[in-house]
Amino acid sequence: MGSLRRSSLLCSFIQGLAVWSVVLADERWTVTIPARMSAPIGSCMVIPCSFTRPPSDRSVNVIWHLYAKFTYPLVYSKSNPSDVIDGFRGRTELIGSASEGNCSLKINQMQASQNAQKIYVWIEPNKLTSRFYDKTVTLEVTARAPQPEIQVHRTEDLSAGRSGAQASIELTEGDEVTAICDVIHTCPPSPPSVSFRDHRPQWSRQEEGSGRWRVSVQMSWTASSRDHGRSVACDVTHPGGQTASRELVLKVTYPPKSVNVHGDRNVVPPGGSVSLSCKSQANPPADSFQWYRVLHGRPTLLDHTSQTVTITELDRDQNLFRCTASNSMGTGRSTDFGVIQEYKPSMSADSLCSISGGFLSCGCEAMARPVASLQWRVEGMVLDPNSPPSRVQRHQRSGAPPTNVTVTQHPSRPSEGVGVTLSCTSQGFPPVSGYRWYGGQAGLEIGLEEESRDLRVATVTRGSGPYRCAVRNELGEASSLITWLNVEYAPDILPDSSCIVGNGHVRCECVVDANPAAQVTWTSVGSSTNEKLNTSSTLSGRVLRSIVTVSLGDEGRHFYCNATNEHGDAFYRLPLTGKQCKHIPSTDLTLKEEKRVVEEEVNMDCLYENTGTVSPTYPPQRAPMSL
Repeated sequence: MGSLRRSSLLCSFIQGLAVWSVVLADERWTVTIPARMSAPIGSCMVIPCSFTRPPSDRSVNVIWHLYAKFTYPLVYSKSNPSDVIDGFRGRTELIGSASEGNCSLKINQMQASQNAQKIYVWIEPNKLTSRFYDKTVTLEVTARAPQPEIQVHRTEDLSAGRSGAQASIELTEGDEVTAICDVIHTCPPSPPSVSFRDHRPQWSRQEEGSGRWRVSVQMSWTASSRDHGRSVACDVTHPGGQTASRELVLKVTYPPKSVNVHGDRNVVPPGGSVSLSCKSQANPPADSFQWYRVLHGRPTLLDHTSQTVTITELDRDQNLFRCTASNSMGTGRSTDFGVIQEYKPSMSADSLCSISGGFLSCGCEAMARPVASLQWRVEGMVLDPNSPPSRVQRHQRSGAPPTNVTVTQHPSRPSEGVGVTLSCTSQGFPPVSGYRWYGGQAGLEIGLEEESRDLRVATVTRGSGPYRCAVRNELGEASSLITWLNVEYAPDILPDSSCIVGNGHVRCECVVDANPAAQVTWTSVGSSTNEKLNTSSTLSGRVLRSIVTVSLGDEGRHFYCNATNEHGDAFYRLPLTGKQCKHIPSTDLTLKEEKRVVEEEVNMDCLYENTGTVSPTYPPQRAPMSL
């Protein structure tokens, strides 16, 4: 019995230990935080934190500490914010609700001194056995923002999930392409700004886990030969001003384009030769060539297959050659290149003499290039063409490269959005044998594919151009000047329109971009006097600057600037008060509507001081008014 009792007591004791252990486990708190977080200097950081606690009706209090031996420096405390240590004071706040188990901490304006520091969360009430300080977050504060990642894919591969992890692929002209740029950050309330340079991409974000978020932008386009060697650049700006960027150079394969024959000369002396090269733009470079001689408009294949050839057998006068260049992507053909073969004079069978009416008339016809010099001899004596009774007449027809190359526009006064045809005209003999068109300003000019006299521009804007054309004949080549298109549009009021207050006067300037030039009128409302408005205007190109100068005058006085041309108008009011300036843009107006002012105030930081400046906010863009 004694043995049995001891056994029961032992069992009860063991059972009691098991129950206490379960109760202790039920009373434990659990906290989940990442071990490490990173952010650039000046940015913010959100440390994700969640906890569970035993069932209780008591509210909880979340505190964050800096890990230190024997002390408990405060990083965040709602109840004692003044006790928070320097470097964190005024920079920390809780994100989320503690009553729902959220203890996430946001740190604003990260500092270099916080690098490698460890912090931990403490939640009250709890038992000391919870040992919250055993779970810390190590802060990493970087001197530079992390570079974004750029990936370029064929759109069809991306849609089919075949994108892989490659940063770039070799594209082919005509491919639908998608570029993706993303960056990792740790501050979802204030994510970094990510954009492709000079483009407006689509934006998205997703959570990566452990407090990390990914911001992504993407853009799509159709690859062309012009993209080869072009950089796709992505820029990132973090809260606090830290910036980073990355560029990716595109590789696009395409068949030969802009194929041209280049010769070391256009005119070959008797017995001479000409060296011709077949040049093109291609990726991969052209590796196969064919040469043709054009006779009576028909090409004849020559026995030459190298990029550069030497031609020794030339016909008199004009010789036309062309080439084709090929690579693995296709073939391109050049325009005709003219070569002139010079030769010594030869007398025509039509040279003869005849007697009529007692006069001897002789005609001499010589064929030569360059043009021959003719001389008459009678019985061994050189005949002076200016000595009567003889009379010598000389007729010749020589050639030269084209001159007076110009570009004309049809129609001459198009509006934005319509199509325009550019025509290339020139003077000269022999006739023109080929045309080339170029687009862009000097240094950025590119060759266009059009090789005829006329270039069609499908849709024009006020910034279209410039363009130029080059023409050639068998004696050489000449080019026009660069030509900007004349495109007409309704007035736009530019953002540098402003007012300057000083020396008791107000000087308001209305800057208007329009074509044809706008007519600007000023109206003053709210003055107690009949002071005459002193106005002046200057026109520079398409930009008109209209200036009105008046005495400072009454508070509440308003000035109206109205800019008009045959395509529409722009209208705004600039009220002048003693304290503040506001620019109130007008609504879009039609001819049938009465002009009115919409009371849409745009706040402006300008005071009446001796040298103060009043700058109205640029009014919103509007569609041109149709007449």
